[in-house]
Amino acid sequence: VTTPLMAAIAVADCGSGVGSLATPSELTYINPDLTVFFARDPQSDWIGISSVTHPTERGHGYQESRLSDLEGAIGHGVQTLFLENRVTGK
Repeated sequence: VTTPLMAAIAVADCGSGVGSLATPSELTYINPDLTVFFARDPQSDWIGISSVTHPTERGHGYQESRLSDLEGAIGHGVQTLFLENRVTGK
C-alpha cells in the first residue's frame, strides 16, 4: 500500500527528469541526493510536480520542484545535479 507521503517522495525524485534541459541522448545528469520539505502532509496519492533546473558551466547544478496535491501546494524538493554534455563531453 502506497501512502500519500510515499507517493509525494517518489514524485519528488522525478524532478530532474521533469525539469530536464535536454534529452538523455544530449545530456547526462545524475542526481546524487534529494531533499524534500513538506509544509503539510499530502491528502491524496495524486501528486503534481513542477520542476526547474539551474545548471552551471562547471558541470553541476541543482533542480527544484514544487509539489502539490488536489488541495494545493504541499512542499518542495531539491536535488544536486552532476551534468555532462554527451556531444562535447563537457
